[in-house]
Formats: sequence, C-alpha cells, structure tokens
Amino acid sequence: MKHICAFTALLFPLTAAAQSTSLETYLDSMNFAPIQISGKIGYTSDRDREFLLESENGDYFTVRIDAGREARNRVMDECSIGSSIFIDSDKMCALTADGTIEIDGARISVSISEIKSLAK
Repeated sequence: MKHICAFTALLFPLTAAAQSTSLETYLDSMNFAPIQISGKIGYTSDRDREFLLESENGDYFTVRIDAGREARNRVMDECSIGSSIFIDSDKMCALTADGTIEIDGARISVSISEIKSLAK
C-alpha cells in the first residue's frame, strides 16, 4: 500500500525513467491503487456538502466514504468545518484509514473503505 503523502511525489518523479510511459498509461496504473491515508478530514455543510481530506503535507483532496453510513454520519457529525471556502483545519478530525486513489482526468480524489481511527 502507498501512503497518501507520498502519492503526489509519485505523479511527477524528479528523474526520468530509462523507459518512459504515456501519461494516460501511468494514470491508469495508479487509478484505484490501494493506499493508507493519514491526515485530517472534514465535512463542508455549505452548498457543496463534501468531505475533504487534508494530507499530512497540506494537500487537499475530495473524499468519498465507502466505509458505510455509520462512518459517513460520524464524520458529518464530528468533523463539520462549515464552509468549503474558508477551511478551518482546527475543526477537522485526525484520520487514519485505508482506501483507494481515484483519478478522473486531472481530478484526484480519495475513496475511504475503512476508517481505522477518527479523533477530534
């Protein structure tokens, strides 16, 4: 499993590989790759109503929680951050989880399949 913080570094390596691959092929190979997630999660209760993950290095990803209704409701209740325009990371919850990376064109999101820990 890969770690979410290391994922962004994997997208654009600093050194060229001996054998290059097309961008589409590379993104397809990373799509739905299993990952370990750690960072902060929050729920925006404004019009967007979405889950956001702040990785340990400060990158933000949209999140889909596939760990069941109880897990989604817990994040909604305990980790509400209000507006998605002004994100207060102090209102977010610390999270460790398992999931997958999902790539749709230039949009990268995270799907959480199991929440291992969630704390305010």
